[in-house]
Amino acid sequence: DRLLDINRTFPLALDLGCHGGEMARALAGSGKTPHLLQADLSPAMAAHANAASGLPSMACDEEALPVGLSALDLVTSNLSLHWVNDLPGALSQIKMSLRPDGLFLGAVLGGDTLFELRSVLAEAEIEGQWKRAVDVEQSVTKSLCAFHEQKVEVLKAGGGAIAVASHQAAVEHGHGVVAGSIGHGGYMARLAAMLKSGVTRIADHLWPAVCAACETPVQGTGGLCPACWEGVTFLGPPQCCACGAPFAFDCGPDALCGACTRSRPPFARARAAFVYNDASRPMILAFKHADRVDLAPLLVGWMARPARELLAEADIVAPVPLHWTRMLRRRYNQSALLANRLARVGDVKAVPDLLVRIKRTGTQGGKSRAGRRRNVQGAFRVRARYRAGLRDKRVLLVDDVMATGATLEASARALLRAGAGAVDVITIARVVTS
Repeated sequence: DRLLDINRTFPLALDLGCHGGEMARALAGSGKTPHLLQADLSPAMAAHANAASGLPSMACDEEALPVGLSALDLVTSNLSLHWVNDLPGALSQIKMSLRPDGLFLGAVLGGDTLFELRSVLAEAEIEGQWKRAVDVEQSVTKSLCAFHEQKVEVLKAGGGAIAVASHQAAVEHGHGVVAGSIGHGGYMARLAAMLKSGVTRIADHLWPAVCAACETPVQGTGGLCPACWEGVTFLGPPQCCACGAPFAFDCGPDALCGACTRSRPPFARARAAFVYNDASRPMILAFKHADRVDLAPLLVGWMARPARELLAEADIVAPVPLHWTRMLRRRYNQSALLANRLARVGDVKAVPDLLVRIKRTGTQGGKSRAGRRRNVQGAFRVRARYRAGLRDKRVLLVDDVMATGATLEASARALLRAGAGAVDVITIARVVTS
């Protein structure tokens, strides 16, 4: 009804969380949306909506919309967004997909309603699961015994998954989730789901979700509290086509900032998720120096948006390395954690040890631009065993923060000297000077 009251048309619209195509049927014949796309997290729901309305539909994640920037005139969502893990991130995706005069209409359950609903469902689930667990215990035990007695053959092992089979039982185990069944009825899959749900609930009580920046309690699986979210400045077009510095106005897709016009960096493109400022600094420093490696999935989720185009063209994803002495003190390379996850997101080969830091450099903090460049000059080298395979390849270089770009430029030069065809850069954040 709200949409029909608006005196304009929306040439390209997206119904996010289309369910059974109800929105498409409600708008049919109104002339408001000449071209309506339907999307749902569930492939089955998307197919059902397509069959019910005859309009194109797709299965996609609400937190990573497969549409271009400023591509849509309208986005609607009817009781779907409250399921997402990162609601602010999903809303940010929606905002970026809309044209400047675009409209978003969404219906979302309130926080109190969700909390009450979750509590009731949790109690009912616990009660039901214990009853089902008792009911299937004997059948599961019988199936396990039968499985133990069978001759088991290894069918495949690799890529993080192992598949085994026998004449009367089959189990597939990969990525930490049991998929398949043992015996009649899929008891093992059901039991695994029960255990996973119970462990998740216990973990929520022992380690409640907190804001990644200020560590105040937040709902869901983590993210940022509203106060910290307001302080984070996400980056995107318009920006310098080389270093990714933000522009106040759109100067065209090939526009360069003043610094890149004077001296073009050795890397082709550099992009970052957000500005390195007072709001983003605490979570990056915690991830880098305080063992907060649990922040990696959240940070990579934010990085995946500006890295989408870079990942699509990359042949190799590699991190900026630490010197071995610093690695001993820190115990992990934060850039390698990001690179490995980003590579999985883009289905690109990750080579975490492609570069080696051969020079023990001091910290870059407090140094001038020229001092930073001198500090990392000749500090990186491509490992000999990767040189042949690097020829003419496009490398996506991953780091946490881009300040002056000196470290990334030195790393890019080392890759290009070793034969890489081109180097792109992606970071969590970058320093933006006025």
